[in-house]
Amino acid sequence: MGRLLAENAKLGKELEAARGDAERAERALGDARKELSGAQKELRRESRLRTKAEDARRSLQEERDTLTETLQLANKQLAGESMHPVLPPKAVAGLLGNLVAELDSQLGGMTVAAGEVQLKVGVQQIGEEPGFVLPSVERPLDPESVQAVSVRFQGGGDPSTEEASESSE
Repeated sequence: MGRLLAENAKLGKELEAARGDAERAERALGDARKELSGAQKELRRESRLRTKAEDARRSLQEERDTLTETLQLANKQLAGESMHPVLPPKAVAGLLGNLVAELDSQLGGMTVAAGEVQLKVGVQQIGEEPGFVLPSVERPLDPESVQAVSVRFQGGGDPSTEEASESSE
């Protein structure tokens, strides 16, 4: 009978330990379900954002393709005309920045600290904005309409000042 009481006490302790383990497992399961629910909500939100981003990308690609076709058509039209393309100041600044950056990268360890570029260009309005007309070998500008534009820059290729002076070369 003593052994039975000891065995009963031992089984009672094991049962109590098993109940504690079961309670901890249930709490862990509840926590895991909450995490899963949160992760599912986050997944749905991210999926919606991805869909919106893909729609925006598709729309931008279509717009880019349309603009590319328009530009190609305009270039073909300009090729047969005596007209010159007019570039806004930002585009010219970008071209000059690229020129200086390319010079800088090709100097093998040396950097362009400062410099000046003088352009012979025409100036024309694009709607309300003034723009630059760049001559080409195929379509030179009328010498009477050419102006000299000097652009000075300091290291890094950022144009710092622009000075326009009229000249008829």
